[in-house]
Amino acid sequence: MPYSLIQAFQSSREPLAFSFLNAPNVTRTKIGEAIAKRINRPETINQQSAPLCGPAAFMFCLATAHPRHYARYAIDLMTQGEARLGQLHIKPSAHCQQADIGNTIEPIDWVTLASLRDSSNGIFSMSGPGSSVAGITGAGTMAAWFEQSGLFGQVGNQAQYHPASLERLLTADLQANMGRYVCLLVRAAVLGAVAGEIPVPKLNGMPRTLVGTPDHWIVMCEPMGLGPSCYNSARADVADMLRKKKLSFKVYSWGGISSLNDRLHDLTVEKFLPYFYGCVSASPV
Repeated sequence: MPYSLIQAFQSSREPLAFSFLNAPNVTRTKIGEAIAKRINRPETINQQSAPLCGPAAFMFCLATAHPRHYARYAIDLMTQGEARLGQLHIKPSAHCQQADIGNTIEPIDWVTLASLRDSSNGIFSMSGPGSSVAGITGAGTMAAWFEQSGLFGQVGNQAQYHPASLERLLTADLQANMGRYVCLLVRAAVLGAVAGEIPVPKLNGMPRTLVGTPDHWIVMCEPMGLGPSCYNSARADVADMLRKKKLSFKVYSWGGISSLNDRLHDLTVEKFLPYFYGCVSASPV
């Protein structure tokens, strides 16, 4: 584990690249403890109210598979203002480094998540936790992070911007069964109450939103448990059986591990599919 890196960072004294890290109430001891916490429990990486679910999903996978690389990445950003993950050169803008984050997100999470997102943007900057457009992560960008980091292999992009099919859900389940990291692109309303929900009777018990587009990345922490029959969906009776199955697998999202059906306890495959837009998957190397 990279505790020697953390200890060396805590004992150094040079000014840090992000302005808020030089505030009197922010100490290297606290920062180092925050890094160690995320190495020991990657699910504590938390975007909170910032639009950084894509970077959070990627960093969860990175900290889980390669904790030393996660620590080195975080420390290099803070001390040098830039970092590398394989072919990824992460160099956040001055706007990102000088952002006023207040209490909306932990400093270490802004550094690691916003820097990654900001460095991948061509026009918009992550100037603060409210930078909603700049925080959007597309499936192509997510897949590129996995590929270019050099720390994951067999990267697959099966995400799209309209609800995905049963076959794509089964593909995601197969990838998880193979021990791969699987990031699902979903509509967040299926997990919890979100802004933009329409306060009318729910359709089939499911929440309605003003915009029916994907807006959240989550990471599967276990297979869906659909069973071996899920890989033979050509038969209509098998497909019908699968659509009626309940979903309750664990996922990483918003700084914790929860069950997909925490909000909607009777969540079935059929009910989930309109909120599911495919996945990006990868294997650690």
